Amino acid sequence: MELGFVGLGRMGGSMVTRLARGGHRVVAWDPSADATARARDNGADLAASLAELPKALKPPRAVWIMVPRRRADGVDDPGARRGARARRYDRRRR
Repeated sequence: MELGFVGLGRMGGSMVTRLARGGHRVVAWDPSADATARARDNGADLAASLAELPKALKPPRAVWIMVPRRRADGVDDPGARRGARARRYDRRRR
C-alpha cells in the first residue's frame, strides 16, 4: 500500500512509523523539520512541500491528514472553541 501523510505530530508520527515498518510506502510532509527527520529515520519518504506530496504518489492517491482540530478550524485558541461548543450544548438541554 502507498499512502501520503500530512501531520507528523505525536499521533501522526507514530502512525507513519508503524505503516513504514509494516512494509507500506509512506510519503510524509510536516512543517516541522524535526518531525520530518524522525519520519525519514523511521522509513518514510519525504515530500519537499505540501504541493509535491500528491505528485510523489501513484494514482489512485490516498492522503491521510492528521492536524490538530484548532488548526483545521482556523481557530488558534482551543479554549474559545470549547466555550462555543459548551454554550451550544447548554441551549439544547433546555
